[in-house]
Amino acid sequence: MDTKKCLHCFEEFFPSNGNAKYCCNEHYKLAKKLRQMGIHALIKDFKNGYYRNFKLFNKLLPGKGTTSISVMDAKERGFNEMAFYRIAKDSGNWDWYRVSDYWFTVKADNQELVIYK
Repeated sequence: MDTKKCLHCFEEFFPSNGNAKYCCNEHYKLAKKLRQMGIHALIKDFKNGYYRNFKLFNKLLPGKGTTSISVMDAKERGFNEMAFYRIAKDSGNWDWYRVSDYWFTVKADNQELVIYK
């Protein structure tokens, strides 16, 4: 059997089977832990952004209705345009992004954030 390079330490090793990617179980576990830490950090960043968006929208629009704010002002207050979980298009072909009970869109022509509940 040919030698392979360990995906963790990049040393050459003789694999015990054709699917082996790591030279030892310890390197497999370390690589797995690093992958999981990266995924957890990404999820944590998303949750924090999502929660900041929700708090901002709830402060700006506590009841049903529509309001708008400049994107710059919203970003200064913690708005993250990438923290949402659903996209829908309306009849005017605008993309609306969902954060809990709120929907938002960014009008590119005047950099206005429109929030709807």
